[in-house]
Amino acid sequence: MGYGDKRTLFSIETVAFMLGSFNLLEQLSLSQIVLLLSLKVVETFPVFKCLEISQCNSLNKVVVRESKVVNIKYDYAAKQYCSFLSVDVPRLTQLWIRAEAHIPFVNFTAAP
Repeated sequence: MGYGDKRTLFSIETVAFMLGSFNLLEQLSLSQIVLLLSLKVVETFPVFKCLEISQCNSLNKVVVRESKVVNIKYDYAAKQYCSFLSVDVPRLTQLWIRAEAHIPFVNFTAAP
């Protein structure tokens, strides 16, 4: 499995490492990562503004907690349920979710 292979292993730990190490990272876009089952975005740096998730069809849980993110774009194309939890995300001003109308896809919960 190499670069460009949709089966490349990309774990929740990889995302946590990037968000915790790259203090100038403003945007993270995750697309077509087939084996990504869950995603946690926790305690991001103040410059982190945008999270984009698209066509990660195995994703069943997204948690955004104590983050300075301003914009979340979630393009959901899978046919399974996904839980989306947002806790203490005070700067969030834009939330964009796209999915098929006939799929009960997301349970979105937000807490202060």
